Amino acid sequence: MTKQQGRINLKSSKCLNIYLITVLLLSILLVATYFSKFNSFKLSSNHSDWGNFGSYLGGTLGIALSGISIYLLYETYLSQKKQIQLQAFESKVRYLDLQYTQIINDINDLSFDDKKGINALYSWNESHTNTPNNVVNSLNFIAHTFSIHITTIKELAESDESVRNYLLVRAYLMFHSKIIWPVFAKIYDDPAFRNHDDNLFENLNKLICETYTVLLRHKKLTPPKDERICSILKSQHS
Repeated sequence: MTKQQGRINLKSSKCLNIYLITVLLLSILLVATYFSKFNSFKLSSNHSDWGNFGSYLGGTLGIALSGISIYLLYETYLSQKKQIQLQAFESKVRYLDLQYTQIINDINDLSFDDKKGINALYSWNESHTNTPNNVVNSLNFIAHTFSIHITTIKELAESDESVRNYLLVRAYLMFHSKIIWPVFAKIYDDPAFRNHDDNLFENLNKLICETYTVLLRHKKLTPPKDERICSILKSQHS
């Protein structure tokens, strides 16, 4: 059970306790008031007295309990609504976790000859441009999937800003550590990559700019010194 679920359950428990205490105190007050005013705390043997007493409770305690019941129904509705919203949010976060893991797996699954992952990017050459599932096409797919991942994170409600910021920072740190930092020069300098569809570099340039913008804002990176990265950031912000 999450902390938010615990808070919701605690609030529901508090409402129930308040309800029971209120009913008890109100009942004691009304009974004491009735007997002190009409019966001097002596139990009557007259049926009409008990009938009057029942009418008194129905007209006072009954109305009060109805009002309290309506309030508790409203609180229950709000609690259930928050539970549904929380479950939807947690479901989305679980989906984002799976998406994040899948992107890492896609990067690690890059393959060229006997090389895997980042090493495949270093070893790939343009003679294999037209082969099915070649490294550049896979990299293009990863960049597209990563963009979808970022968009999904940004769609989280503003009330979940702290979680949203955590997921964004985590995602951009992964992209920086898996793509930008280890193989940026290889991707941008090697003709095997440069001759590929320009959409790849358009996507990468946008993601590089977003990565540095977010990670610099959260003080997770120092300003870049690579002239090519600085040029990308300048062109994307212009």
